[in-house]
Amino acid sequence: MGSSGYLASKSEREVYEYEISMEKAEVELMPEIERDELAIIYEAKGMGRDSRTRLQHRSWRTPTRC
Repeated sequence: MGSSGYLASKSEREVYEYEISMEKAEVELMPEIERDELAIIYEAKGMGRDSRTRLQHRSWRTPTRC
């Protein structure tokens, strides 16, 4: 029983690490599309246009934070 929990946790971690590596590659290859994606995420969270733009620009100065 404990081993199944361990394997599930390990698999989840591997998927998470893969997703992070894919996002980093996308930021490098398609920065405009990724900026637009950030704007959509912020808008879905209910942020106003000005706040969203400020946060987007601040995050984009350090792409590892995106």
